[in-house]
Amino acid sequence: MYNLFLFCVIVSSTLLLNACSNTARLNELAALKPSIPPDITELPGQLTLTEKYQFLEVTPAMERFISSLKLRSKSKQEQIDTLYRVMFYQKGYIIDYEMFETASAGETFEMKRGNCMSLTALMVALGRELGMNARFQEAKSKPVWHSENGVFTQLSHVNTRMYRDKNLSIVVDFYDKSLYNKNHGELLSDDVAEAFYYNNLASEALIKENYRQAYHYYYKALDIAPNLSFVWSNLGALLSRNNLYPLAEQSYLYAIELDPSKKNVLLNLRGLYIKTNRPQLARSLDKTIDRLYGDNPHYLKSIAEKALLVGDIATAVEYIHKANAILPGLIDPQKITLTKGDKKIEYEITQNKLKEIYIKQ
Repeated sequence: MYNLFLFCVIVSSTLLLNACSNTARLNELAALKPSIPPDITELPGQLTLTEKYQFLEVTPAMERFISSLKLRSKSKQEQIDTLYRVMFYQKGYIIDYEMFETASAGETFEMKRGNCMSLTALMVALGRELGMNARFQEAKSKPVWHSENGVFTQLSHVNTRMYRDKNLSIVVDFYDKSLYNKNHGELLSDDVAEAFYYNNLASEALIKENYRQAYHYYYKALDIAPNLSFVWSNLGALLSRNNLYPLAEQSYLYAIELDPSKKNVLLNLRGLYIKTNRPQLARSLDKTIDRLYGDNPHYLKSIAEKALLVGDIATAVEYIHKANAILPGLIDPQKITLTKGDKKIEYEITQNKLKEIYIKQ
């Protein structure tokens, strides 16, 4: 189970303690924090350390774009309205929404596509270039679930809050192409937003099975914002996939310590207990997991996909039927595309038999 901010955002809970007990709790957490190295060279995949642009870097092309709009003498309201209109509707500048495309502000401007984190970063950077107070905001929306290549993810959402003056602000949302005055969300610091950005990059690398690159990005996210529970959970899942079970378990347990209200980590922890032959501990989590996810078709789809990846056709067929019974058409048994290493494989299931019908490098 992974949390992505492709739509994104889950924030660790705030510790509502008095000053003395808060200090004691922080000391306790510091003692429990796993020690993770900057790199694990034995992880599969290629590591790229260079980044084209910093997260919120304003490129020369972005500067020229802002200059061409001639907005510096306009009111904040006119500046926001113009940016919104150009980015959504003016030919040559329209930005397309792409769920699994996390990029910096500069890259998003160049590619003209990205997910909510990418698009929000672009709008925040452009707004600030105009001198506006532009901020990241976690939107108050229901989570969206997704499964790809056996990776079950919870997708949440971020958008941009742009201030007209000290107290009045407007929300710009790329996902539904909206501009509105009501602020249904929670402001995020730039550090937390950047940690979400690296979490997304890590999770996208993980889906592609570039585990070393994924680890690098999770490490960067935690270096920036070390108390984000969901990133520790995601890191644990990566480590578990690569049989680094002791450090994976430490990461899961630390995620729970940071935020016990987030139950997603229990899916990962149960999987680790199964892999490490501790069935009693795994069963102790069954009731909670079944209550939370047992009727989630995307969770059932992820089980089917994982079964296919290891050739367990009986389990795959069982969970395809379960997922489609809840959400008809979620999985087409005649065409299931998964990734194995650097290959994309299309599967066809007929009469409960598995057939590889197409392989692409």
